[in-house]
Amino acid sequence: MYLSEVQQLSIRQLNDMVEELNTEINVRSALLVQEYSHRDDIRYERELKNTFISLCDKVMKKQKAKKKRKGKLTETATSITGTTYVIPYQLCQMPPSIDLLLVYIRILKAIYEDSPSVPAMLTEYILKVVCPTT
Repeated sequence: MYLSEVQQLSIRQLNDMVEELNTEINVRSALLVQEYSHRDDIRYERELKNTFISLCDKVMKKQKAKKKRKGKLTETATSITGTTYVIPYQLCQMPPSIDLLLVYIRILKAIYEDSPSVPAMLTEYILKVVCPTT
């Protein structure tokens, strides 16, 4: 609307216009908040996926380095044993959920840090995720 048209409106019409504008502002604000929330969820998921990939890479590099060192050891020093862990995974059409990614990240961190809690974590994962009972 042009200024001349607005000046010709009655108080009631102006109040109606203000009410319509406030309604539109509220609708768009709610939509904007919803979009920001969705964007934050996507960013969080992307960070988790990057963390997962980074940890996988670190664990594989560490295992590769251990194999190299073990290969260079003399036969008298072959009593050093390294434990290899495998996280069971069920191939799905969809990527893992955020909760499942968090579980994988927690297990991978423990594996990378050679934590003694890895076997218990894997057992818990298998019982709760891979083969749940009800």
